[in-house]
Amino acid sequence: TDAIQIAEQFNPLIRIAVSMVNSLQFNFSLQRNRTLALSFSNNQLTETSRDGITFGGGYSFKDVTFNIKAGGKMHNLKSDIVLRLNITYNSNKTEIRKINQAISQVSSGSQVWTAEISGEYALSSTLSLRAFFQTNINTPYISNAYPNSTTKGGITVRFSF
Repeated sequence: TDAIQIAEQFNPLIRIAVSMVNSLQFNFSLQRNRTLALSFSNNQLTETSRDGITFGGGYSFKDVTFNIKAGGKMHNLKSDIVLRLNITYNSNKTEIRKINQAISQVSSGSQVWTAEISGEYALSSTLSLRAFFQTNINTPYISNAYPNSTTKGGITVRFSF
């Protein structure tokens, strides 16, 4: 072949997760990925990299009780409500280096901010309910792409066997 490729993945490079006695939770992680591709046919080195950092936190409300009337009967639900918040920054970049011309240029990539918040409650040992909200803000490194953002939210019902 006329190419060599090297891939590095440190996912996570550093991760710290702390759960405290008072039901507070904190987490931090740092990720680094890089792929280098050297092509002998066009004398160019392509570097694709992704660097990310995540900060998160959460809290558990213990033994929250709900009384629900269904089918003419009262049902007493008792479970923990778990709230979580994560904020993530990722830098994704592809850079092309033309070796024989000493030119280096970013060909694609973007900075991405993500914020996620969720709350989960177990209705029974097999059924849980989760509400979530997530937003992404994407800012490209190159001028021919536009900044964009996406937002999603909803409710998930999970049934486990």
